[in-house]
Amino acid sequence: MTAHPDLPLSRLTASGIAAYEDFLRLRIENPEEIAPSHLLDSAEHSEVIGPSVGITIREFDTRRELGEYLFERLARIDQPELDRGLWAWLSLFYFDQLARQARTIGQSYRWIPKSSGGYGWLSFHHFMLGPYQVVRQYQGRLDDVMILLYGPIGGVPGLTTMITKNIEFATNPDILKVATLLYLTSRNGRWSAKPKSGSISQPGSMKAFVTYLRQIDLTWDLSLIGEDQLLSMLPPAFTRWKPSHRQMELGIS
Repeated sequence: MTAHPDLPLSRLTASGIAAYEDFLRLRIENPEEIAPSHLLDSAEHSEVIGPSVGITIREFDTRRELGEYLFERLARIDQPELDRGLWAWLSLFYFDQLARQARTIGQSYRWIPKSSGGYGWLSFHHFMLGPYQVVRQYQGRLDDVMILLYGPIGGVPGLTTMITKNIEFATNPDILKVATLLYLTSRNGRWSAKPKSGSISQPGSMKAFVTYLRQIDLTWDLSLIGEDQLLSMLPPAFTRWKPSHRQMELGIS
């Protein structure tokens, strides 16, 4: 795919989305299939929606960095999260980096949103829309929700997948902060998952945390439970995952 150094923000039309979907199916069968970059500025397959908003090819280290860039670029666009063609266009624009990291095409909803809608489980798994929505929702407290933003842009980490399967958990800032404290570690601003935190059999792992939340959700209103109360309620199996008071003071998980 030939890199476009700069293009005005656009959306794929219905025909553009259809052509992109055809390419994704072909790419699954033939990993050497070249991405249809001509769709990005084709009069037939795309339309400009932000003539004064330039989108530039660049490398993103993390999903957070991508989300912050898109949040800044889309600031003047009305309800961009509802525009399916926009997110398809963006994933095609950055296809080379995404494909290099993702390695496989996988499900099409990672590239093209299933529908034009707001929050939903699948929206978190779109390479571009997911990070954007998290940054937009949690401006000013992104460190607290890094469970949704850590990792490279060409994939959704396993811990993120586990917590976002329940939309109520995925949009509860206190639950997200507790999950971030328990299962991520931060060194010099670099966030990563703690060893075995995504294990199915490990006591107190993310899977156990989600199971515990489902259990207490039957008798508690989770929207009224703050981060400190939730941490104090966790059974002993979760103790080993909690950061020390000193680590929390220093901002190190």
